[in-house]
Amino acid sequence: MRTVIVPIPRAPRRELRLRVRRVLSLPFRHWRYTLALALVAFVGLSFALATCLWPFEDQCFRPSRIKQSEIHVQALGGATMMYLAEHPGARCPNVPELVAGGYLDQDKRLTDEWDNPMLITCEGTEVTVTSAGPDQQFGTEDDIE
Repeated sequence: MRTVIVPIPRAPRRELRLRVRRVLSLPFRHWRYTLALALVAFVGLSFALATCLWPFEDQCFRPSRIKQSEIHVQALGGATMMYLAEHPGARCPNVPELVAGGYLDQDKRLTDEWDNPMLITCEGTEVTVTSAGPDQQFGTEDDIE
C-alpha cells in the first residue's frame, strides 16, 4: 500500500493580497465620511478637555471634592468628640491640639479639599465642624457641616 500526499488547494497569493488591500482601504474609500467623523471626534474631545480640565476644573471635580470634605469634617468631628469625652470641661480643641493628643494622625489631611482650615465650634456637648466649601468663605450656603 502506497501513501499519496495530496496538497490542499489554497487561494493564490495575489487574491490574498487584494483582500488585505481591500480591508485596509475601507476607511479611505469613503474619505468624506471618515473626515467628518474624525472632525466630530476632535471637536467633542476638545470641548470635553476645555470644560473639565481648564479653566473650569472646579466644576468637573466639585462633587468629589464636596464628598471628600464631608468625610474630613466627620473625621474631625469624631476626633473632637473623643477629645472632649476624655477631657471633660475643657475648651473646644483646635486641630494642632487634636494632633498633639493623638486624636488625629499627622499624615492625614487636616484641611478641606480647598486647603482651607476647618472651623470647630463646641456648644455644651454638641460639636460642629464646618468647612468653608467651594466658595472658600464661612457663613454661606455651600458650607459643609
